[in-house]
Amino acid sequence: MIIIRLLACLLACLLALAHIKEDKPHIQITKYLKVSRTSVNKWVSVFLEEGLAGLQEKPRGGRPAFLTPKQREQLY
Repeated sequence: MIIIRLLACLLACLLALAHIKEDKPHIQITKYLKVSRTSVNKWVSVFLEEGLAGLQEKPRGGRPAFLTPKQREQLY
């Protein structure tokens, strides 16, 4: 399930970039993809600075998970 969510996020990023390339307004893109304007702006900035590699999920800091991968899989 985690992989599906990551792929869905990457697909949303790519769709947003495709719409921007077609000069569609950001507000229209946010309504179509049901994401925030901040997300669209961030995706565009990261893509322009780092390319497709920048859109990949990055490690996050914070408290380590206390559920095992198997337990997390059972939740989804």
